[in-house]
Amino acid sequence: MFHIPVLAPARDGAYGTANTTSYALGAAVVALLATALLELLLDAMPNPLTFFYWITGLVTAAATILPFTVPADQNAQYATAAINLITGCAMISMLGSIAPGSIRSA
Repeated sequence: MFHIPVLAPARDGAYGTANTTSYALGAAVVALLATALLELLLDAMPNPLTFFYWITGLVTAAATILPFTVPADQNAQYATAAINLITGCAMISMLGSIAPGSIRSA
């Protein structure tokens, strides 16, 4: 959209390379792990959403900082960090909003 090569160099086209696929598959795996974590916390903790928000918030913060640890163009670092932050916040809000309906009362 802004012509910033985020996940692949601009010369690789709109799709990119195998790195683009691995990034998307990695995001899918992280979403499944977050769902499994939420399920585990719902079964084992007295206040599961607090633990879930803290754990996923810290992981999202780490994923947002991670692009700045690799050598790349500064615009690409900012764009990738923004994508990681938006994706993490979306995942946290979606899973957090459906969790109260999954809590079983005694």
